[in-house]
Amino acid sequence: MTFKGHCIFSLSTIIVAKKIGFSTNISNAEWDIVIIGALLSCVLPDIDHPKSIISKHFKIFSFITCGILNHRGFTHSILSFFLYIWLLNQVLPSELVSYRGFHDAMIIGYASHLIADILTTTGIPLLWPYRWRFSFPILNPNTPLKETLFCLLVLIYSIIGYY
Repeated sequence: MTFKGHCIFSLSTIIVAKKIGFSTNISNAEWDIVIIGALLSCVLPDIDHPKSIISKHFKIFSFITCGILNHRGFTHSILSFFLYIWLLNQVLPSELVSYRGFHDAMIIGYASHLIADILTTTGIPLLWPYRWRFSFPILNPNTPLKETLFCLLVLIYSIIGYY
C-alpha cells in the first residue's frame, strides 16, 4: 500500500475508534491529538523499505532496518507490534493525561498499517519469523488509483457512518 493509502486508511480507523469508544483515552482526547498520533505512526512499519517516505526522513533507522530486515518482514508482524507498544510505553510519560489519547492513537495507527497491508495481495507475515503470509486480497499493490479510491470510500463511510 502507498503512503497516501496508509494515511487515509489510518484516518478512517482513528475516526471509527474514537466514535465507537475503542478506548476511553481516545474518546476523551481532542480530535487533533488522535489524528496526529495515528498519522505519525501509520507509516512506521515501512521503515524497512529503503524508498518509503519514513525511511527518507529517518535515514539512520532506515539504514539499520533495511540492512537487517526484509520489507514486510519483522516490522509487519505481531511481535513488532507488541515491541512497538512496549517502546511507546517507555517513551511516552503515562502519567500525563494529555499523552494517553496520543499514545493509544499511535497504537491504532501502527495497527491500521498492518490491517491495510493484509488487504493487499502480498499480505504480511503476522507470525514472523514464520514466512506464512496473512492476506485478504482485495487490493493489488500495482493499482495505486484503485487503492486510493478504496481508502477514500472507507474514509467517507467512517465519517458518515460514525460521525
